[in-house]
Amino acid sequence: MRIISTKDDLSLIEQITCYEEEIKKYYPNYKEWFQEKMIPGILQGTRIIIGIKEKDKIIGFISLKKEEEKKICTIFVDKESRYKGFGTILVEKGLEYLETDYPLLTIPVEIIHDYQELIRKYHWEITGSVEKEQIVNGPNKVYLKK
Repeated sequence: MRIISTKDDLSLIEQITCYEEEIKKYYPNYKEWFQEKMIPGILQGTRIIIGIKEKDKIIGFISLKKEEEKKICTIFVDKESRYKGFGTILVEKGLEYLETDYPLLTIPVEIIHDYQELIRKYHWEITGSVEKEQIVNGPNKVYLKK
């Protein structure tokens, strides 16, 4: 297992595109968001992607925004690699990069069960909702996407 990031290896951007279709199930405009927000932010140094690579394949990644708002934008682990601690590794690296234990975070309600262990581990809680989203923000708080 190797940890890589766009800070050191921009090819990570291309390597994670294989997961785009699965992510789009819950974030329909993911590709547009990624191209319009994530890539410019990476080039400006306000966003980063951290990935876990195993046997020359990215098995998980976390996209982060470190501006006024410190946010976990995306966290994804390949289905075959879930429930093996990789999500925790990614969150730990993300929190270290963001320099906070309480980032803004959104999770689609349809897959919230997949994140219950992380939510418990980090003592996050649902704090509110906005149209089509419930959101996590601030100390011990989480927003979840409907």
